Amino acid sequence: MAHHYKKEVMLHFPMTPILTDKDPGPGKIESVMPALEVALTLSYNLETVPHVTGINNHMGSQLTQDRDAMDALMQALQQQGDLFFVDSLTTPHSVAALSAQQHNIPYLIRDVFLDSQPNEAFIEKQFDHLLKLARRNGQAVAIGHPYQETLTVLERRLPQLSTSDITLVSPSDLIAANTSENGP
Repeated sequence: MAHHYKKEVMLHFPMTPILTDKDPGPGKIESVMPALEVALTLSYNLETVPHVTGINNHMGSQLTQDRDAMDALMQALQQQGDLFFVDSLTTPHSVAALSAQQHNIPYLIRDVFLDSQPNEAFIEKQFDHLLKLARRNGQAVAIGHPYQETLTVLERRLPQLSTSDITLVSPSDLIAANTSENGP
């Protein structure tokens, strides 16, 4: 449906965490996997989610700080073609951007986590922080979940952007704008 309505489709890719005992879910990649298994898992996950233009990490605090694992993932992304990577930045020690850059994979890094505390007051505060960063830096990347509280805040706040100096764009549009500013 998202593709039908011309919305960007991303794969929220489960990756091993270090900060929690929670299982990130089916289709996950782990640091101990050989590169071929990472590539096959990525390929399978992409087959199950049609029209994907990019991926981001679900959890992944362990995997995204493992350079060998991230290199294996970025090599697998190269083989898939025109896909980008958004680092959810679940750890300050992430090497995802460094690996993406080395493998010529377009990437973005999350600036604001809207709903790490899923209550409307916190999400409103995070949304305000997002707008402040966007104005100061010329852009900002937010990540959130389909929690009812998040959806309520977004339904209230997103229409207000049309009368502000902020334009909502897709990750691929932001990557394209950054690429054109910095050259190919």
